[in-house]
Amino acid sequence: MYKKHLIIILVILIVVSISFWYVKQEQKQNSDRSFLENVGKQIGEIEKEKESRTPAQQKIDSNLLYIIKASRGEPIPGGMQIDTRSIDTQGKVRVEISAIVTNVLLQKIKDSDGEIESSYPEYRVIYAHIPLGKLEFIAGLPDVKFIRIPIPPVTN
Repeated sequence: MYKKHLIIILVILIVVSISFWYVKQEQKQNSDRSFLENVGKQIGEIEKEKESRTPAQQKIDSNLLYIIKASRGEPIPGGMQIDTRSIDTQGKVRVEISAIVTNVLLQKIKDSDGEIESSYPEYRVIYAHIPLGKLEFIAGLPDVKFIRIPIPPVTN
């Protein structure tokens, strides 16, 4: 009789354990489904925002463009958090500009209250500190191909 009760108790424990496992799996699947729906929504918002960009904005790296938009109080797609540490106390940001480097372009950067750090015409690049509010103007210039925050050098 004792063996019979022990077997019944073990069967009940196994059934209860399997039931708990199944419930946990359901909860995990629901959580995963919700997460994927949120990710899909965020991607859709980002794609919609990218399609609405002006030709000048298309020449600006997304991270930098979101810093500009955040500084204007504009909504950022997908609720992304924006790192504004690259903005200095004068409201300028250090950028790398891929462009056909000409004296006219360098002067337009200076006229826009930008500071040329260095330029390398042979590599088609300019490093400068430019006010956030002037980046779209600079990006709209025909010789400018792309503007981004410089990637810091890495040493081994």
